[in-house]
Amino acid sequence: MILELLRQIAPRGSERVVLQLHVEEGNVKARELYERVGVKETRRIRGYYKGVQRGGGDAIEMKGEVELQ
Repeated sequence: MILELLRQIAPRGSERVVLQLHVEEGNVKARELYERVGVKETRRIRGYYKGVQRGGGDAIEMKGEVELQ
């Protein structure tokens, strides 16, 4: 599913894209999804989501090169 989305938004003919994002530390399912396509944790940002109603907390910054083929 995520690969299909990336294929649709990537420049035509791209074989890979670099994906960088922030995800809430407690969102384990999202982190696992990104890891499956090759995106890894690069750093933790303390208090990034502080004040968010869902509980907030730290963000995990993730980055990786994703193969689209």
